[in-house]
Amino acid sequence: MLCYLWDRKQGIEAEREGAKRKQHAQAEKMQLVSTMRFKKAEVGDTVMVPIPLVDRGRAQFNNAKAVVLKVNENGTYLQTWNETRDFETGLRKESVHTL
Repeated sequence: MLCYLWDRKQGIEAEREGAKRKQHAQAEKMQLVSTMRFKKAEVGDTVMVPIPLVDRGRAQFNNAKAVVLKVNENGTYLQTWNETRDFETGLRKESVHTL
């Protein structure tokens, strides 16, 4: 009885580790595809910035157009929606869709 439980526990742990490895590999593949699909934004580019669901109203758009003002050394951007409102975002290069 005890040996059966131990074998079952070992099998469950092995499946969990395999699932964790596969999920990590899938995330890396998605990151690679995203990097190949979208070019890196440069200063002056117009980009689409995703707006979280909690920050927008029912009839508002999913994305907002922004202009890249500065590319920081850590891969984030300083962007603006219009001339009067600047905001710093933590968006990585791969998550900004260039137009």
